Parts: sequence; C-alpha cells; structure tokens
Amino acid sequence: MNKFEVFESDKFKKTLSLTSLDKSRNVCMTGSQLMVVDFDEVKNQYVSSLGTRAVPAPNSNDALHVDRNDRMYFVEFKNGKVDKYKLMQKNYDSTIILSTILDENIANLKERLEYILVYDEEKNPDGKDLGVLVQPAPSRDKIGKSFAKQSKVNFIKFNQGFFVNYLFSKVHTITKSEFEEKFVLAWETDSSES
Repeated sequence: MNKFEVFESDKFKKTLSLTSLDKSRNVCMTGSQLMVVDFDEVKNQYVSSLGTRAVPAPNSNDALHVDRNDRMYFVEFKNGKVDKYKLMQKNYDSTIILSTILDENIANLKERLEYILVYDEEKNPDGKDLGVLVQPAPSRDKIGKSFAKQSKVNFIKFNQGFFVNYLFSKVHTITKSEFEEKFVLAWETDSSES
C-alpha cells in the first residue's frame, strides 16, 4: 500500500492555484493547475477525527506536494505581510500532523520533507526580518540572494532557516516568480511525464 493513499481522496485534492488563494483579496499567487494536497483540509479532518475541539486549533501550511520520488514539499503562500511567528507555528503543527498521519517519526520524515514559503516581495520589502535594526533596503535581499546562489545555498528570510535539519531537509523563502521558475515548472513537467 502506498503511504500517500490517505491523501488521494478528492476532498484533499485541489489545484495549486486554489491552495494559493488569498480569500481576503480574492487573488491567487499562482495560476498552476497542478493537483496537490490541500493541507488546510487535511488539518481540519485530522482535528475532527480527534473527537475533541482543539483550543486553539492547530495551524497548517496551505499545500503539500509529493513528487514521483516521494519527496514532499510543504508550501505556504503569503500574499500579505509575513508573520514569522505564525509561520513557525504552522511548521510545527503541519509536521506533527503529517508525521502522525504517515505514522513516521520526524527524524525520518525530515530527510525528504522541504518547506517553501512563497511571499509577495512588494508587501515584504524591508529588512526587519534580519533580526537587527537596519534601514529598509530591498537591494540587500538581491545582494544576499546573489551571494547565496554563487555559494549554492538558499537565501532564507523571516527566521525560517531555524527549521533546516530540524523539521525539514531544506527551506526556501521565495517570491512568486521564483516559485514558478524553481518549482512549479519542474513539478508540472514531472506530473505530465508520470
């Protein structure tokens, strides 16, 4: 039996576009029609199955993509201002829920689990996430990304680097256009070949 059969139900399947929908602005952060797991719905069903009302309710990342090699990617879309503490809570809760559903310990799970935060660069231009008081400078991110690319490492914003080798094998904090270039195109190609 495939471990991921639990996610094959139609109630958990949505397009990547729909999982990226910002309901308050009625805007999707990607137009991709790739089918993914709506992890918000997985969380809702999981909490419901517990038979008790969790207070406060767990948080969850928006989507889970599983590629043909069983590599998993949590995707969180942020069309507004990023709250790094809320993201941290979503990462903890989502990983615990996934670990429980797959009956797999986090130490093993993290080896093939990555996290992708897709954010709106225009709404998060300043350097406040650097953890020091600095003058806002969007060019600083561009320089950091350039150095990271040359060094073959990920440029990670919003203190999410904390999760590398803790909950995830890799963490990516990227803009909408970077997400399309680095992930969506490859996933859609991979999906059409299977």
